[in-house]
Amino acid sequence: MRLKSSSWFPDPSLLIFLVKFCFHGVLSRPEDGEVRLIGGSTEYEGNVQIYHDHKWGSVCDDGWDIRDATVVCRQLGYTRSDFGTTNSRFGLGGRQIWLSNVQCWGYERNLTTCRSDGWGNSDCDTNEAAGVICKRPTNGRTSSVNTRTLTVPSQDSPNNRRIRFDRAYNNRTVSSILLHDRPRNATTGASTTSTTTTTVRPTPMLINDDIANFVLHNEAYLENDKRRHMQIRLAGGRDQKEGRVEVKFGSHDEWGVICGNGWSLKESDVICRQLGLGQASRAIQNVIFPGPTRAISLSGVTCTGQESHLMECFHKQVGVAECHGQRESIAGVMCNTQLPDLVVDMEFLVSSVYLQEQPMFYLTCAMEENCLSSTAYQLDPKAFSFPWTTRRLLRFTLATKNIGKADFLSFIPKHMWQWHACHKHYHSMEVFAHFDILDDRGTKVAEGHKASFCLEDNACDEPWQKKYNCANFGDQGISVGCFDIYKHDVDCQWIDLTDVKPGTYTFKVTVNPDTKVAEMRYDNNVVLCKLHYSTTTAYFDECKLAGRDTGIVRAG
Repeated sequence: MRLKSSSWFPDPSLLIFLVKFCFHGVLSRPEDGEVRLIGGSTEYEGNVQIYHDHKWGSVCDDGWDIRDATVVCRQLGYTRSDFGTTNSRFGLGGRQIWLSNVQCWGYERNLTTCRSDGWGNSDCDTNEAAGVICKRPTNGRTSSVNTRTLTVPSQDSPNNRRIRFDRAYNNRTVSSILLHDRPRNATTGASTTSTTTTTVRPTPMLINDDIANFVLHNEAYLENDKRRHMQIRLAGGRDQKEGRVEVKFGSHDEWGVICGNGWSLKESDVICRQLGLGQASRAIQNVIFPGPTRAISLSGVTCTGQESHLMECFHKQVGVAECHGQRESIAGVMCNTQLPDLVVDMEFLVSSVYLQEQPMFYLTCAMEENCLSSTAYQLDPKAFSFPWTTRRLLRFTLATKNIGKADFLSFIPKHMWQWHACHKHYHSMEVFAHFDILDDRGTKVAEGHKASFCLEDNACDEPWQKKYNCANFGDQGISVGCFDIYKHDVDCQWIDLTDVKPGTYTFKVTVNPDTKVAEMRYDNNVVLCKLHYSTTTAYFDECKLAGRDTGIVRAG
């Protein structure tokens, strides 16, 4: 029996649908290098994802700064970035991490044109996703010379409320945004379920500009009018010094947990300090601590790390809080009283600084490690004069001493250390130090780089003995009482001043800049020196230790 010929052909409308569906899949496929933001409460904020090899992947937050964030925002069609976020602030990143150690100058139009470790080369975890907060298209702020006012929605009232920020020199005094002052008598808990309860009142507090910018543009501030007791405890840990952080507002409320998105050592330090348990040795952003399922009561917590009470920090939501990732992202801490503490030796800096005119012939290896300013990469390497074209380098010795109570060790497992041809050894920390030159407005005028290091004991005070050595793939670290010394004649131990005009500037060096390794304190990780720079000489004076969040640092 023969079938009618018409039975061999489907309905024409079905054919049209199938063709449209197939072509839509092809036409809507993202281009390689395309970026998007996920996890944010608005379209202009979120963790950064980039498309490559037919898959979306995260970007590692190692060395992530405002210049990298600016490139992403511009690529998405925004004018600029207000803030670059780290520590998976908008939810845990995916297992696929495409880019790490991204180094943009800020003018690039695509993230793929910035230098990085290459596609898929990363030692980051899911709690190290980079994000951005782009300049919003419209806002409710009005500004004047000495004050800023931000209109924000109140959780206590359907009406909007206005919060005033008063400027005080290089910091901002936040007079009405903060709920409570520092407690005078905090009760220290004695078990994993111990609590500390404090009555608190509004008070002014100085915060740094980076945090203030985040507050202004991300609406992540402490609620203004929570005149209730707040209790904090650690639960689910193996002992009283670890566990997930649980909070309780008022005597009749239930215990809740804190969203782990963006949770870092800074916030963890505040918790450990408030409970009298020392400092944070680790910040937890997952559910490794067992316990009953509890509602998320707090999200968007942001601390400078110097607060003595959690209520001095900012947050985004309290009560019923949203948390991208929900049950996979719960804030926890591990506290310890025995931690390392790094400090930069200023005498080494002052006594070792000098200028050097170095031909490109000797800088090939340094170029591969991103140690020169952007104009060096615009030169034609095939030009006859290229090997003899010189760069002006500000060389100096960086000596970092561990004055803490425990050895300073890299957080990267040994099998993931990277070989660096310039230094001819493995580096256990890809971002150990930042070098920057700032003008009198705090603007970066030299494209300082993010230096990676091999950590070893080069010299020790009595009675300490050397323990760590970079040679032959040895163990790396900085022992208590010992120095790690990178001498001025080592490749990349410089800042490229070729494009900087002679004048007086501020030289800034920061060690452990991303606070990836826990320390007893972080306010001694930054040194600021006055740099006197002429066409023939350069020298430092007036060097001083400065808090890591001191002053304004804007992208140049």
